[in-house]
Amino acid sequence: MAAEPTIGRIPIRDLVRYYLRLGVLGFGGPVALVGQMERELVGEKKWLTKEEMREGIAVCQSLPGPLAIQVGIWISYIR
Repeated sequence: MAAEPTIGRIPIRDLVRYYLRLGVLGFGGPVALVGQMERELVGEKKWLTKEEMREGIAVCQSLPGPLAIQVGIWISYIR
């Protein structure tokens, strides 16, 4: 199954606005935040494909440190 195309570069103001909102409203720990990011960024905003998000989560889980922050940095880096 071919992945749906995503939009290219995301303006920095949109990224900042999204992460500010996530930081204020998100709760439940890193796994819950990553789940919320996947739901919103893949399902609603279409900033990423499901494959891109899953790849980022897998890479970030293999690294030491806070998962949600690493996934957020990875998303910002690729977009």
